[in-house]
Formats: sequence, C-alpha cells, structure tokens
Amino acid sequence: MPLTFAVGRFLGSQLYGFNPYDPVVTLVAVVMLGLSALVASLIPALRASLLSPLETLHAE
Repeated sequence: MPLTFAVGRFLGSQLYGFNPYDPVVTLVAVVMLGLSALVASLIPALRASLLSPLETLHAE
C-alpha cells in the first residue's frame, strides 16, 4: 500500500486533475488487479482440472 501512495504522488504531479489519495481510484486499482489475478490463475486451473491424474502420472 505505501508503494501505491508513492506512485500516486508521482502520477499526481504528472497528470492534471488526478488526486493520488482518492479512495475510489485506489479501490478500482485493487479490484482490477484482483480480477486480473483471478483470471490469470483460473484459466490454468480449469485446464488442469480437465486432465486425468492417472493419465498425467502415467505420462511422466
């Protein structure tokens, strides 16, 4: 979280009309990062769940 505020302070000086301490912006960033992590982990998990453990062990 401290990194968020440090980057926000930097971006606040670079972008016009941007408040780096706006809780809505921070919340949206956290939700988007969470959703991208969920999608990134869900796709391999779904692919792995379709494999048979017996066939996978036999292949090795």
